[in-house]
Amino acid sequence: MWLLNRDRCVSCGECARACPLQSLEMVDGYPQLKPDAECILCSTCADTCPEQAIELTMDRSAPSGASSNNL
Repeated sequence: MWLLNRDRCVSCGECARACPLQSLEMVDGYPQLKPDAECILCSTCADTCPEQAIELTMDRSAPSGASSNNL
């Protein structure tokens, strides 16, 4: 699962540009998975993020209070 911590995100868009599948898009200043996009958990976006705002987890269920676009 792809999770974004909006408190850490500075809306630079580096993650969206780095995604090899172009699965991320910037919406209202924050990256999110495109509708029907598949994340292969390659970690390129998380590794590229200068603020470490992206977390990848193999768990398919989001932690309490989190969603796939907002941690």
